[in-house]
Amino acid sequence: MGERARCSAKAKKVAIQEAKRMKLGKIEKRFMSSPRHAKRVTERAKKLLRFTSLEGKENFLEVGCGNGAASKYIASNYHLNVTGIDLAPEGLFG
Repeated sequence: MGERARCSAKAKKVAIQEAKRMKLGKIEKRFMSSPRHAKRVTERAKKLLRFTSLEGKENFLEVGCGNGAASKYIASNYHLNVTGIDLAPEGLFG
């Protein structure tokens, strides 16, 4: 195995360990799923998206999407193909 492959495998292993360690607690889950939090996240997305020129049918990746509130807003209002990823996938909306 080459040096690059070893580094990549090690980085992947460390990332998986960190993701397992960073599981959401009961308080974080409750906060993340609150309507108030979803509204704040959506409002922040609206403000930031004013500075973009997005058009429908484009791909949009949201890294660290949390509960997915902003992703849902962006998908429905900007007609984009949205993918949201987060270290704690149990917090994502269905």
